[in-house]
Amino acid sequence: KRTIVSVQEEIAAAKRKSWWSFWK
Repeated sequence: KRTIVSVQEEIAAAKRKSWWSFWK
């Protein structure tokens, strides 16, 4: 079962990953 907070954290983590790959 997924809560809204866990989903938002997943999105935030994905954004951080995409930003890191973007800068590298």
